[in-house]
Amino acid sequence: MQNAVEAIPQRTHREVASFLGIRASTLSYGMDPSEDRPGGLGIAYVDRLCDRWPEAAAHLAQHFAARAGGLFQPNATTAAPKAAWQHVATMAKETGEAVAALSSVEHGADRAEVRRELIEARDAIDAALRDHDAEQRAIPLRGAVK
Repeated sequence: MQNAVEAIPQRTHREVASFLGIRASTLSYGMDPSEDRPGGLGIAYVDRLCDRWPEAAAHLAQHFAARAGGLFQPNATTAAPKAAWQHVATMAKETGEAVAALSSVEHGADRAEVRRELIEARDAIDAALRDHDAEQRAIPLRGAVK
């Protein structure tokens, strides 16, 4: 929680606490890294904080991904999603070029070029997945702090 609050640019702890509707001392207590304190800030407060300041969400996503044995990988693009047919066309082109390049390896093709073609095909598929998943949003918490 401490890293998430610290990631919010140009905001004091008092401003963050005010936004959450809690006292600054409560926020300070919730940010204490000590493991011997009971409770802390509830998930509804954390969700509200992340909704208002996405830069805080990234720190919490990294924390919980690590707890789950994984890692958080944010999308590196803010481009508008493409239509499905646009992805189909791009994937067909890129995977076709990758297949052609890969099939020429046995005939002395430049391995670095083959790798570039394979990466371009993977990137086209990743973009389609990103846009496909973009429509899924977090489910709002019932009774979340307003």
